[in-house]
Amino acid sequence: MNANEMADLMIQFDSGRIYEHAEEIATMLRQQQAENELLRKRFGEELDAHHSVLRKLKKLKKAQEETTKLVMSEHCTCYKLGYSPLNDYASVKQK
Repeated sequence: MNANEMADLMIQFDSGRIYEHAEEIATMLRQQQAENELLRKRFGEELDAHHSVLRKLKKLKKAQEETTKLVMSEHCTCYKLGYSPLNDYASVKQK
């Protein structure tokens, strides 16, 4: 019996026919409950893994932003001091 068949039987509750299938309905409900618990556990674990990946990505993005700031800061400092890759290239080319 599936859930739709059970629903049909419950509609016939007034006729008393539902009691003929009470054991079958109870078994089906227990099976569905077990399946629901299994799915909740599986999807819960997958959701936890997903959140873990998102946390790691967030940390990596923050580290990337900090690294970019540091590199840009170093680049600006070197440029202010007169160092430039173009200056080095020009001096090598003149030799």
